[in-house]
Amino acid sequence: MKKEENKKRRACLYVRVSTTEQGEKYGKEGQIDQMKKWLAANEDGFTFDEKYLYIDDGFSGASEIQEREAMPRLFEAAKKREFDVVLVWKLDRFFRKTRYLLNAIEELKDIGIDFIATTQSEVNTTSSMGKFMLGLLGIMAEMERDLIMERTTMGRIEAAKDMKWVGGMHSYGYDIDPDSQKIAINPVTSKIVQKIFKWYTQDRLTTYEIQKRMNKLNIPTQADLIADKLRKRKKLKKELRQKNPSNFWHEPTIRKILANEAYTGLYYYGKKSRKYDAVAKKMKEVMNPEEEWIPISCPRIINNKI
Repeated sequence: MKKEENKKRRACLYVRVSTTEQGEKYGKEGQIDQMKKWLAANEDGFTFDEKYLYIDDGFSGASEIQEREAMPRLFEAAKKREFDVVLVWKLDRFFRKTRYLLNAIEELKDIGIDFIATTQSEVNTTSSMGKFMLGLLGIMAEMERDLIMERTTMGRIEAAKDMKWVGGMHSYGYDIDPDSQKIAINPVTSKIVQKIFKWYTQDRLTTYEIQKRMNKLNIPTQADLIADKLRKRKKLKKELRQKNPSNFWHEPTIRKILANEAYTGLYYYGKKSRKYDAVAKKMKEVMNPEEEWIPISCPRIINNKI
């Protein structure tokens, strides 16, 4: 019996879920459950220890090994030959970029570790056909991702040109119409924006002095307004904000408002993007070439730029 047990291959399970996929059917639990069912159906050939379950929660399939949390630990264990094969639910759970995918699988191969996608029987590095199909599927996965990104980008550009807000949380002083999703001036907070600009340009207050005045006047911040809406919608009595007291303004927030070009009636979509900094080993916001900026009109709150 012991001799038969030694023939079994030690499996490692890898799970990845991006932020937008949290509630989908291919979430963490769904992937884990499917792979464990695959292991149960192949119990004569594989064993699994829970300590070799690696989960990257909230990471894009386009990110590299070092950009993730669990994957570097997986490769460290692989180098020590702590398991014999890496299992994933589907190929794109490992990587969506073909270059990253093939490089990672090649690195595993050099160590002596195989790779299997449990819902794609053709993706199995233990066979020649599996290796061939792996390359084809990798190219298809990257093509699909690029097409989705292209459609998403074009959709956002068209939405922005139609005066719809596509840049995440909208700026203080504006509202988003729930039906049209277009930018509209908030009659209350827009007056606060105008006051901030007046204090800075005419009264010559520093941003620190403006911050102190805002806090003294107990003016709600953007986060306070959002929390208040959420409380009313969910009929909650408990304060949702934990990190800072309510109606507390930070000086960088004042500076950000003063630098916001949208208040002059024009802002640029695609001005910045997030890219991985290999030196700092983290994602950073970088400025895109000016020719890639897309000018978008929006309702004006102030007359001149600062």
